[in-house]
Amino acid sequence: MLDLFFISILGNFWVVTYQTIILSISASIIFLVLLFLLRPRIKIADKIAFFEGKYIIKTINRSFFRIYDVKFQLTIKHTYGTPGGKNVRYSRLNLKRGEKLTYPRRPFIEKKCELFEHAVLVSIEDNIREKWTNESDTLEFIVIAKHGLSSFAKIYKVKYDHLGTDIVNGEYKHGNTMEIVVV
Repeated sequence: MLDLFFISILGNFWVVTYQTIILSISASIIFLVLLFLLRPRIKIADKIAFFEGKYIIKTINRSFFRIYDVKFQLTIKHTYGTPGGKNVRYSRLNLKRGEKLTYPRRPFIEKKCELFEHAVLVSIEDNIREKWTNESDTLEFIVIAKHGLSSFAKIYKVKYDHLGTDIVNGEYKHGNTMEIVVV
């Protein structure tokens, strides 16, 4: 009789232990999925617009939460040959809006939105065509932002490889599109 009592206690112990382990692993997986979802999502245009003497890059906050502590950086990556290999030199270009404190969140219903504050145009003060001298040079546009709810940071980077096709004469269309309208 006493043996059956200990067997039932040990059996319940292992059942509870397995349940605890499975629930802990499930909670960890759910937490990691939430962390993955709660990070900033930014879309950066793959073309640079040239309109009224200004170079402009469009960025859009695609997350449903605001993002803050947003920093923009545009550099030209010069590669040049040296004895024994190649070296890289970075030159930073001046941006009119190098930092932005906060982006509003993306609207839930985009068709009802008239003012797209979550889409920001970043203006470049320097003349890219004067600074981009070699075909081996590339432009790198970097956006660093933090999520408004989780405070997780993410870095986004877009590389522009070809001066002739990556700069388009025109202006960006209003809204969530990255389309450039030739004017």
